[in-house]
Amino acid sequence: MAALACISLTGSASEGAVLTGTFVDWREGGIREVGDGVNHVSMRWSINTLHYGWFYGRDLDIDSDVAYAAGVRSINQITNAASLPFTRQAIGPYGDAAAAADGVGDFIVWRHATSGHMAVLRIDDIDTGLNTGPNFGHDDDLLQGRWWYQTDGSGDFSSIPEPSAGVLISLASVVGACKVRRGSRSCDVAGKRIS
Repeated sequence: MAALACISLTGSASEGAVLTGTFVDWREGGIREVGDGVNHVSMRWSINTLHYGWFYGRDLDIDSDVAYAAGVRSINQITNAASLPFTRQAIGPYGDAAAAADGVGDFIVWRHATSGHMAVLRIDDIDTGLNTGPNFGHDDDLLQGRWWYQTDGSGDFSSIPEPSAGVLISLASVVGACKVRRGSRSCDVAGKRIS
């Protein structure tokens, strides 16, 4: 199954636009970049156990620092991501929706080390592929998640509506973007192969 990141645009000129989308089948260790074509944020993760993963800052071959948004259950609760305790090292383990009592996965924030632009990931699913035993099949370790990227460089995501699943499905058929490096697959977007 090809990896996919779908995007949409929200916001107004006065508050800055926010790009948003989904990661489908993001392989463990693969680096993803989300951005507006000028600035970006790099993201990386690895498996811990079924439903849990580690998330990395710039000490592991990316150009962004990482933080956990403790207690956040909706993107609208993130009003000042710059105040989070960012690190260049690994954080975690943090869990997906199945690991959470309320059915909402954890929120991870990345901040570009020089531009300061920020992106948020909600962890929707982490699957080991094998689901049993101590030796996980790393080729099958996949993350599904929703992301948001603030184009104005601020850490305020409070005005972002969360679209319904139906809206996301229709967006997937119309608009998409994906940038994958280091061992991750290309993706099919609107009938075109992107590598």
